[in-house]
Amino acid sequence: MRVINNTAHELKRIEGTHSGREGSFPPEFSAHSRNVFQFHAAPHFKGDILIEYGVKKPFFETRFAYSIGNEILQFETSFLYAYEKSYLHQSPRVNYFWTHSVIGPGDCNSRLRQHSDVYPYNYAVDFTIE
Repeated sequence: MRVINNTAHELKRIEGTHSGREGSFPPEFSAHSRNVFQFHAAPHFKGDILIEYGVKKPFFETRFAYSIGNEILQFETSFLYAYEKSYLHQSPRVNYFWTHSVIGPGDCNSRLRQHSDVYPYNYAVDFTIE
């Protein structure tokens, strides 16, 4: 993940959670800075006996919040999968979904910079605060 802070304000961490095995959130982001941090997860399919078609299940999820002055920025990203029924009793097909968002004051946006639907399922998200 990359947080691009194009404002003249520092961003200070309020909270952060993730479902990965490794990784942490920086305590703050400096004004006019680009900050890169990463998480390592265990992207394995759950051993469900009952396959639920069309139900999105997470490989990885994270939510974190930072303050910018008296305002709060909320960031979210997740990597999900869902089974799709195949015809003629074939193995179910797996579809992948990458979600990302940032909500806050001013002009904030997020975009998926890269992704792979092949193991180890790497993906990168940019969060930009103007």
